[in-house]
Amino acid sequence: MVKKTIVVALLIAAVFSVPLVAQTYFPELGIPAVQQRSLDLKSGLHVLSIALQPGFEDLNALAYFRMGRGAKILSAYATNGEAGESDMAGQYPLQLAATRREEAARALQFLNSEAYFLNLPDVAAALDTAELREQWQSDTVQHRVMSLISQFRPDFIVIPQDPEHPTASLRWKLLLHEVLRAVERLQFPALGKPPREFVPFALWSVSRVLVDDGSANGLTFPTSQVHPVWKKTYEAIGGEAATKYESLRIQRDLLRRGKRYHYQTAFPKSAKKLRMPDEGLPEAVPAELRSIAQAIERVARAAGQLTERQVSARPATVLKQLADAVDLVDVRLARSFDRPSRERKILLDWKEGLEHLRLSLLGVTVRYSLSESALTDLQLTYLTVDTVTGLSAAGTTEIYFPAVGRGWVLDETLEGRLPLRLHDPYRLILQKATPYDTPHWLNGLERNTLGHPLYVFILHKSSNRAENFIHRTIVPIQYTTRFSAEILTPIVRITPNARLVFRLTNNSRDGVRDVAHANDSAVVSSESPFRLNVKGASHLDTLALTMKPDLPDGSYLFPLKVGVDEVASYVARKFPVHVDSTKRIGVLQGVPSSPAVRAIRQIGLRATVLAELDRLADALATLDVLVVDRRALSFHTLSNNQYNALRTFVQQGGRLVVFAQNPEVWNPQPLLPGLSLKRSFSSSVQSPVVLDSLHALTLQPNNLNDQDWFEWLYRRSYHAISLSPQGLYEVLAKDGKTGNPLIISNKYGKGSMLYIDLDMDHQWLNVHPAALRLLANVLAG
Repeated sequence: MVKKTIVVALLIAAVFSVPLVAQTYFPELGIPAVQQRSLDLKSGLHVLSIALQPGFEDLNALAYFRMGRGAKILSAYATNGEAGESDMAGQYPLQLAATRREEAARALQFLNSEAYFLNLPDVAAALDTAELREQWQSDTVQHRVMSLISQFRPDFIVIPQDPEHPTASLRWKLLLHEVLRAVERLQFPALGKPPREFVPFALWSVSRVLVDDGSANGLTFPTSQVHPVWKKTYEAIGGEAATKYESLRIQRDLLRRGKRYHYQTAFPKSAKKLRMPDEGLPEAVPAELRSIAQAIERVARAAGQLTERQVSARPATVLKQLADAVDLVDVRLARSFDRPSRERKILLDWKEGLEHLRLSLLGVTVRYSLSESALTDLQLTYLTVDTVTGLSAAGTTEIYFPAVGRGWVLDETLEGRLPLRLHDPYRLILQKATPYDTPHWLNGLERNTLGHPLYVFILHKSSNRAENFIHRTIVPIQYTTRFSAEILTPIVRITPNARLVFRLTNNSRDGVRDVAHANDSAVVSSESPFRLNVKGASHLDTLALTMKPDLPDGSYLFPLKVGVDEVASYVARKFPVHVDSTKRIGVLQGVPSSPAVRAIRQIGLRATVLAELDRLADALATLDVLVVDRRALSFHTLSNNQYNALRTFVQQGGRLVVFAQNPEVWNPQPLLPGLSLKRSFSSSVQSPVVLDSLHALTLQPNNLNDQDWFEWLYRRSYHAISLSPQGLYEVLAKDGKTGNPLIISNKYGKGSMLYIDLDMDHQWLNVHPAALRLLANVLAG
């Protein structure tokens, strides 16, 4: 009965459990492990961070709470960041969302925690709260936040600033409002009174909500303290976690440079003035549990004072104290189902903390191997336990798979508990692999976490109860289809050189040999023979497309086929774009595979990507137009001589086209003097665009009109633009609502400079006709 209570308690505690894998700062054995787990045991603190999107969390504070306070932390994200940009390559929004989710999971795993996703649409700009609420419905946001709070049961919530718009952007304010409303709805009702309204979740009282609204007011967490074991500040450790965000390596540095987080109390409103943001947390242990709390404190203190030699010798006294404390907690847990949720949360934390500490004191480690971790329907995988250390000489050991009977079969039976076998594989069959996780950008973006963890318990019962233990291993599993087809260019323009990039993956053990093509009644394509004879093999290729010449202008949905079977589909768009093919065009590229470079090719022009900037002046001598790609100045540090070379190029008759740059890089040394940038959240796609209808930019070689601004994605532009009164500028386009300049021209010598702040990249990826026509006009000059 006691053993069953232990397993049930640990399963409940695993709702937001941490993968128990070897990490730099969280070893399983030795003094560092014992000290960290002793701290975890007596902490009892749950800290929930809710950031707007992956990469916006305060990793320094999370490192402090996890490692300095022994807290259980969870980092949640309102959106997946699909409206953002990658620093690795041009990515479609869903691909970027998958990338950011995976990076967030890696960053939090580095801190021995998890990432959680609320999956709200990523709103990059909105005119007002009403427009924002069209995508963030109040009941949806509150429902998802209440579900998260009810499951994780945080002592307090941290909401970091919006680093892109640190002066409390609309989206940040709305997120804060909905979190506070969710917190209020989940508060415990007054004694003897029912809740004021129906709430479909377990009630939970959050003690405090701390927010960083971007101001310099408030308190800071002591992240500059040095960790006593690792001799690094929590800021340094948080910075190491941040390196997991490879797609934000440039952006994160620009947004965070020189900034510190300052937190204020947003809930409760009556909170006293604090000296530290986390002062007085967690709340005091209930009177009914104080005797157990004292036993827990004794165990944690005694374990934390052990030497390396004492730990390696299995300290009998501490293990005896620990076993006594486990018994006290087990007895209380067995009759706690009708007790308040805070009491149950404390008991579960103690239970998990005691078990983890005991594993370190006994020297328990489990090493396993899994034949396959990406599984399809009715697929067999072999789990082999290679070694288990820390077993006592006299005892019995079992292995327990709680998922057996709930979608899994073990050794052709539904018996989930078996004697432990070393080096003899356990046969696990997944009966139904849904919902699917991979390919991640096509499947799984609506799930709250990544993957489907498979829990495996090693249960050891010794003749000495102090040497009993239960070890939980979390095996990462991905559910996938037997055969997956990904179209990596999901939207193409119908041109003579149209190309379709795709990838096929065989996720089964059955070999596949066939031919991929995109032939249809209106399309003829090249053929791509492939052979995928092993599980996990993939085939990446490009198909040349030829469309019927008499197809009317419009958008079409065409299939990708394997043999006669349709496996995926793509959108093909046909519309005219007139170009000046005489221009010699160069591109100072931002990210690799830039949307701008792709767009230039889609309108039928050729461009030279400048690679050797140390010979920039020589390269410019061969060009008529130079395009400075979106954020290119953040990726290339130009010297004064190179800036002068650009100005000389324009002065001698060249055309310099600059797409939106980062303010942190542009403002100190603008290519158009007197033009300064500030990040803006108000440039909504619903705003009309006012064009200079008489300028050549709107007339040649393509005629642009008001209809061309419909169906844009995410935002009109990136920045609020200020122009020096002394500058000789022409504003060729501006936001019809705010009056903000969108396209600015400046004559310089015989040539001209053009700054375009419009969000062109997302429109080019979407193959928006007007965005490509505008590009053609810009390049024609």
